[in-house]
Amino acid sequence: MNRQKDLMDLFRMYRTHSKIWATEWSRNNADGISVSEALVLEVLGTKGAQKASSLASELGITTGGITGIADKMVKAGLIRRLKDELDRRVVYLHITELGSNVLGTLDEKILNQMERLFGMLTDSDIQELLRIYDKLIHYDQPSDNEQ
Repeated sequence: MNRQKDLMDLFRMYRTHSKIWATEWSRNNADGISVSEALVLEVLGTKGAQKASSLASELGITTGGITGIADKMVKAGLIRRLKDELDRRVVYLHITELGSNVLGTLDEKILNQMERLFGMLTDSDIQELLRIYDKLIHYDQPSDNEQ
C-alpha cells in the first residue's frame, strides 16, 4: 500500500462526494434553503439562541459570512436578532416559529438525501462510516505551529 497515493485518492473521492452532495441538494431544493442556512437552523433549533461569532465558529465560516447568511434569513423570517438585555452591544440569533417549521421539513429532506447518497451501504457499512467520522472529528489535530 502506498499511503500517499491512498490519501490523495481519499482527497479526490471526498471532494467528488461533496460535489455530489451539493448537486443533489440544489436539484431537490424547492424551498430555496442553502446548506449553510439549513445548518444555521439546525444549530439554533437544537442549541437555542447563539451569538453570530459562536455560530460562525461552530459552522466553520467567517463572521462576515454568518452576517450575510443571517441578513438573508432575517429577511425571510426564519431567524431574528435579539439584543442581550444586560449588554445591548451583544446580539443573539434566534430561530423563529417559521424557521422551526422549515427545520422540520429540512430534516425529512436531509434524510431523503442521505438515503439517496448512502442507501447502497449496509447497516454495518454505515456503522463503520460513523465510527470513522467520529474518529476524524474527535482526533486532536496538531496546530500548524506543531507540524
